[in-house]
Amino acid sequence: MKKLLLLLLGIASIPAAFSQGGSGIDWAADLDYLASELPAKHCNLFAKYDKAQFETAIGAIKASAGEAGDFATALKTQQLIARLGDSHTMLYFNQLMNRQQILPLGLLWVSDGLYVIQTAEENKELLGHRLTAVGKAPVETVIDSLSTLFTVDNEAMVKSMIPQLFPSLQLLEYFGFAHNGQAELTLDGDKTYTLKPSDPQRAGRAAFQPDSLPFAIAERNVLFTDRYFPEEKIYYILYNSCWGRESEAEFKSREKAASLPSFTEFGDKDWFYGSALTEDGTYVTSVNSSLEIRDGYVYTTAVYDINHEKSDDPLVTHAVRISIKTGAQEILD
Repeated sequence: MKKLLLLLLGIASIPAAFSQGGSGIDWAADLDYLASELPAKHCNLFAKYDKAQFETAIGAIKASAGEAGDFATALKTQQLIARLGDSHTMLYFNQLMNRQQILPLGLLWVSDGLYVIQTAEENKELLGHRLTAVGKAPVETVIDSLSTLFTVDNEAMVKSMIPQLFPSLQLLEYFGFAHNGQAELTLDGDKTYTLKPSDPQRAGRAAFQPDSLPFAIAERNVLFTDRYFPEEKIYYILYNSCWGRESEAEFKSREKAASLPSFTEFGDKDWFYGSALTEDGTYVTSVNSSLEIRDGYVYTTAVYDINHEKSDDPLVTHAVRISIKTGAQEILD
């Protein structure tokens, strides 16, 4: 029996019911199951979205499922789930995506927009150009539409997700930005270009390498890491994936686990929030420290070893603030 994976907070997956005919997906049964089980399993599903609106939306999706098709129905369901406001609850619609309908379009988001940094060799004239529109829609409109497919916790999530979703021709067609199996792109300077899906193994790849990359982009392929920026007095924790040495050893390969970063070592090495030093400044002790939330920041104290290692130099207690929006941490003294 096939399964449509629904990732829930506190639930690994929920098997969905399927019919034996047609596409194999019994959307009426699946959506009924979703409507009953999701509120039951979630700790507070309707904290940000009205229950009556949720039930009405489920009914509308059920009514249109036959005509809309599997992919569109999955997207409508995910858009509804995203409105619930919990980024850990989602419908994994990727399994319904056609891998032959992916545009050769690698994008980098910088301060003034989305730039093309990867494509097929036949489209290499796109490289280094800023994308301004798809079809008749400004790129900002495309971004807003694609952002309905996930819960927007913060700006960083949008900038992470959009470059991943943008190359899907199916998604662009779903929102009405592309037609007839191709996308009409407008680049800076009002130059237009018609882009079609292509097999990168056959067409070859072309890439544009910027002079420099932001820390988060340069390290986007690591599971998690950190860096201290002394000029800004900011300690940046980059957390790309909920996976590390411990999870790999428990669920997959103990041999591979040794090469992965450790949650335990990472969590212990640098910052100790709500803590202070002993009087002689030799080690960290847990104390009741003040914590205040205002102006979009959490203000508290933290103990920090700037060298990321034990040394003869004493550790230092700093007053710090942590941005609620980005997670960036700043030393105030």
